Amino acid sequence: MHIILKFQSFFRTLTGVDQEILDVAEGTTIQGLTSLLAERFQNLPLEDERTRFFINGQVPTHNQVLEEGDRVLIFQLVAGG
Repeated sequence: MHIILKFQSFFRTLTGVDQEILDVAEGTTIQGLTSLLAERFQNLPLEDERTRFFINGQVPTHNQVLEEGDRVLIFQLVAGG
């Protein structure tokens, strides 16, 4: 099953790519995707509490199952003043 993974700002800088089409197993969750990304991109701060995902523009739960063609956005919250 294929999903489209889009890297925003800091993650785009770390990976060197804007987006990637990933082949993931049926039943993969956001938590499972995090594990896959940790293996593929060791320099991403995936366990950082500021790291967030959107699936098709919606905030997912960690156990939400990905579906064919999902657009997953990964980014890090930024605060400033």
